[in-house]
Amino acid sequence: MSTVLFTWELGGNLGHLVRYLPIARLLRQRGHEVLFVLRERDIFSTMIAAEGFASVQAPFCFDREAAARELVNYADILAVNGFGDPDHLSGLMNGWSSIFREFRPDVVVAQSAPSSILAAQLDRIPAMRVDCGFGCPPDEAPFPGFRPWLKVGREELLAREQRLLAHVNRVCAERGVPPFSSLQEVFRTGADLLLTVPELDHYTGRRGGRYIGPICGLDEGAEVEWPEGSARRIFVYLRPFEGLPTILQILSSGVCTVIAVLPGAGDDLCSAFSSPSFRISTAPLRLSHLLPTTDIAITNGGHGLASACLLAGVPMLLVPQVAEQLMTVYNYERLGVGKSVRGDEVEAKFASAFTRMLRDSSYRENARRLSRKYASYDQMEVIRRLSAAIEERAGG
Repeated sequence: MSTVLFTWELGGNLGHLVRYLPIARLLRQRGHEVLFVLRERDIFSTMIAAEGFASVQAPFCFDREAAARELVNYADILAVNGFGDPDHLSGLMNGWSSIFREFRPDVVVAQSAPSSILAAQLDRIPAMRVDCGFGCPPDEAPFPGFRPWLKVGREELLAREQRLLAHVNRVCAERGVPPFSSLQEVFRTGADLLLTVPELDHYTGRRGGRYIGPICGLDEGAEVEWPEGSARRIFVYLRPFEGLPTILQILSSGVCTVIAVLPGAGDDLCSAFSSPSFRISTAPLRLSHLLPTTDIAITNGGHGLASACLLAGVPMLLVPQVAEQLMTVYNYERLGVGKSVRGDEVEAKFASAFTRMLRDSSYRENARRLSRKYASYDQMEVIRRLSAAIEERAGG
């Protein structure tokens, strides 16, 4: 049997683990050894251990000063996560090589884990990316941008990639490995799978993507019943930010029943708005039970929940906080199944946007129409196909 290393470096939401865990469970049932290598291990090790899996700390390097500016494409993300300094990158590769020597993986399965892909390439270990789209950008130079309003020119983007490529190739020279011809070549595994559907791919218009379907974590978490009453049902999943109390105040007006998941929210905030018609949890809830009868979902725009809402035909009001969520916003608005309000505009615009979504049935109609397209979606079949692909990449 094979040893499978699941790697995760970028991002801090539970959605990454939600995608990994059902695949890991099935691989374990089939007799494979599974190890998680996580950047935020101190946060998620308890969850991993509760599932009976082992985890170790991933090497990482993060340039906070560089990350303070607005990043425009995947190359910029690489630059602030170790690729922007050849010495830092060399240290990352040494860290990954140590993990590889100790655990001797047959395959590295990466989700938002670019340095683990480069390390696997350097150490000649089979690898594959399994991601929702954002962490697996199209194989084109320069990498597509996600903040087009900044108007960074093509030549500047190519120049940035060439600087990062020089750092990568210096590490290659240290290892006696042939250089890469482009930054894109670093990430060509030949086995990437996209955990999404074309409509929700962060990079619209992608050519040649292998779409296998989303993993949404529909059955993870506790089962909760909707509050009694005939009012419109609103599901909320938002992380704490400055505008959150304003949103909760608007939703507590009495025209709706609300179930809210607020990871990281303080007890004071939760108790201030909890009522018989407004139930609040800081832990995950079972979406398969809630979404079929949800009228509107209000979220930051994470891909996992956006996918679950799409499959259930639920329109979304989005309050994005990061670039990846902004790209989800673009897709939902383009499809006519959602609206968005920027985090710094909540005070001025959230109430009117929410009222419009309550009154305009087109959002719901468009969402239901799109969900019918994927009525045959079977998440367990997606997990089986992914597990088989990983086994094949590991050599059987």
